[in-house]
Amino acid sequence: MPFQWTLQKLLDVTDTRELAAKAELFGISRRIAKLQEDILRRKNMVNALLQDMEHLKIEERMSRQETLMEGMAMERENIRLMIAQMHELHELREEKKVQLAKITAKKDTLNRLRNEARKKYEHLLGLKEQQQADESFNMRFARNRQLSFKPDAA
Repeated sequence: MPFQWTLQKLLDVTDTRELAAKAELFGISRRIAKLQEDILRRKNMVNALLQDMEHLKIEERMSRQETLMEGMAMERENIRLMIAQMHELHELREEKKVQLAKITAKKDTLNRLRNEARKKYEHLLGLKEQQQADESFNMRFARNRQLSFKPDAA
């Protein structure tokens, strides 16, 4: 009879939960990286626009400056919102890391319990086999003894 552990389904569910938590953590990390990329791109765009303004003549600069300043104010607000969102994602990622650590600890405990149960099962199976071998040996010995015992004819 093969080894069957009563908590195997719980371990399987815990494995699935761990994979899902890892995938969720990966997704959050990707979103953070995307936000960082977007923030950097927007900051570079604002800096490039400011540098372009330096090369314009005064008359042209004055006509574009108001529009540029309004656009920059909107971009700064967008960047501020993106940074706030990124901080929220960092907090969420930390929460998910804690959850993942708990799930992993539970999985490790279940694996340890399964290994202990398997060792106990194998030990008991070995004892049973040894007992059967001993019984078989004793029966053969008794048969051989009986066959070799010849009563004296008195």
